[in-house]
Amino acid sequence: MTYIIPKQLKEEMKLIDRPIRLWWKDFLALCVLLGTFLMFKTLVHSWLIVPYWIIASVSSLFLIQPAPGNPKKRNWEAIILYISKDQYTHYSINHVPDMKVKKDA
Repeated sequence: MTYIIPKQLKEEMKLIDRPIRLWWKDFLALCVLLGTFLMFKTLVHSWLIVPYWIIASVSSLFLIQPAPGNPKKRNWEAIILYISKDQYTHYSINHVPDMKVKKDA
């Protein structure tokens, strides 16, 4: 018996292919961003509603683009990973005994 195994098991689900590509993860991110911008719309003065929505749409489009350093992640995921990263420098513990051995020799 021959089993056919798909080569890409973790491929993203695509909602729209033409004229633009829209994946399911991007659609959910856009929905969350739209909800967030709608929530904060009440805090914006009525004269500034149009610039607010322009900035909101540009920032939303930036956040769902692939990250330049890691093409498998989106910009919003890269920002979350950067914020949650441990900022302290960690050193190896085993380098201290190596230095003592070299001094004795």
